[in-house]
Parts: sequence; C-alpha cells; structure tokens
Amino acid sequence: MPELAIRPFERQDADAVLALYRELHSHHEAAVPHLSELDVGPANEAALLERTDKPGSIFLLGCLNGTVVAMLHGTMGESSSPFLRPHPLFSIHTVTVTRAHREQGIGRKLTEQALAQARAAGAQAVELSAFSFNEAAIGLYRSLGFEPWITRLRQSLS
Repeated sequence: MPELAIRPFERQDADAVLALYRELHSHHEAAVPHLSELDVGPANEAALLERTDKPGSIFLLGCLNGTVVAMLHGTMGESSSPFLRPHPLFSIHTVTVTRAHREQGIGRKLTEQALAQARAAGAQAVELSAFSFNEAAIGLYRSLGFEPWITRLRQSLS
C-alpha cells in the first residue's frame, strides 16, 4: 500500500471532500433507509467552508498518491453535558474512508492524528457518535480507548 499522507483540508480539496460526504450519506441511507433526518453533509463548497472555517475546527484528510481517500472533521469546544462540569472537549463529527480503502488502518491513523491535535489544543476529553449498525467503526473507536458512557435511544414520531 502507498504511504498515507495526513494533512489539513485546503480549499482545493472541496470537490473530493464533498464526494466523500455523498458516499458516506449513501452508506448511511442504505443501512437506515427509514431515517429521513439523515444529514447529507454540506451541499456545496460554501457550506463545506462554513464547517472547515469555524474556530476550533480540525479537518484532516487522508491521501494516497495525492488522492483524498478519507476525512475526519471535529471541533474543539466546551462540554455541554448536564452531568459534567464544563471542560474543554473535542467532538468528532465525521470520520469516513472510501469503500475501496477501508480496513487498511486509514481511519485509525486519522483519528490518532486528530486526538494528538485535540490534546495539544487543550482538550480534556473526546466524544463521538456512531450508528449502532456500524460495528467496524465502533470496534475501531473501542480499540482506540473510547468507552460508551451515554446511551442514546430514538423513536420516530412520524
């Protein structure tokens, strides 16, 4: 396998990142077709830049031979849990790897890099969510030391 390069998002990456969001949405839509509230990701470059340009945003890309094959997006902020004192928190919103490049350790390397950046930025904890059907992602996060601490349940009212 070629050497993986991890680097920050740049404006010229917008088309590749939007394609990753579309692939991620199709993956989620196939797994939970009844869930009409799925976020399709940013609709265009301007919407994407709103996410990447937010203060505290960490947006990393995984590239093989110069081609974007993975991304991770998260933000630094303050914990808003009603159960915890406020503290610096890194929230991971999106981690995705193209279908053709999964199971090669790319998501792990992206997450490890993001955790190092969050730690350097003063985060005391990291949170993320994964759909319960996504056993591969849950296994990855557990292997990186993430532990369940809140269970979110859902019921559709429509």
